[in-house]
Amino acid sequence: MSVTLPQFNNIKEFLQSNPDGDYEDWHKQYRPVRQKKAEDDYPEAFQVWWCTFPASMNFMFKGRKFTGTRGLRDKKEETFKAYKEAKKAAGFTDEDMLYCLKVEIEMRKVASYNHKDPKYNDFQYMKATVAYLNGGKFKYYKDEELKELSDDTESNSA
Repeated sequence: MSVTLPQFNNIKEFLQSNPDGDYEDWHKQYRPVRQKKAEDDYPEAFQVWWCTFPASMNFMFKGRKFTGTRGLRDKKEETFKAYKEAKKAAGFTDEDMLYCLKVEIEMRKVASYNHKDPKYNDFQYMKATVAYLNGGKFKYYKDEELKELSDDTESNSA
């Protein structure tokens, strides 16, 4: 690891003022901290969309449990940027974006349930948030009919 002269002087000062300290102590105290975006910084419509997007491949449908190993919801800040761009490119409203997502989730649950292999999980083919939005395939679900899922359906869990 290379250290610049100002960093070296900063470490030297720290170690002189803290004789029991070491580089790790200095690093914990002086390293730059990445500021996360506060939840309030995102519009409510995006927050609803974000919370609707499956966190993982795991879900219950009609009494059957489906499992998977991948997380689907990640990189919230990048997802928000991709969401705005995808919405604009498709000419969709926030309601359209949410509707398309709900339809796709429903169709994937039904496809998983109706597949001849009981271990099949259609969410294995769903992309994570940023890739999902950048791919733009959500547009094809706008004209599909959303059937309300039965009461014994549980949403995807984290």
